[in-house]
Amino acid sequence: MEEENESSWRYFLGHLRRAIPESESMTLISDRDKGLLAADEIIGDGVARAFCCFHLKEIFVSGLQEVWSHTFGR
Repeated sequence: MEEENESSWRYFLGHLRRAIPESESMTLISDRDKGLLAADEIIGDGVARAFCCFHLKEIFVSGLQEVWSHTFGR
């Protein structure tokens, strides 16, 4: 993908959905990318969704560092 946006995710997920038979169970694990969340419905209701704890922690720590530096000037 050239960049992570809704259009690119729709393209990727559309091809992924066609490549995996409906009879196969599938779990989509993501980092909650805005483009991916917007394109999520393309894979259908029968797919379990999960979020990667490592990426959630990284996003949380990054946001916390931003608030910390803004509040305390570091």
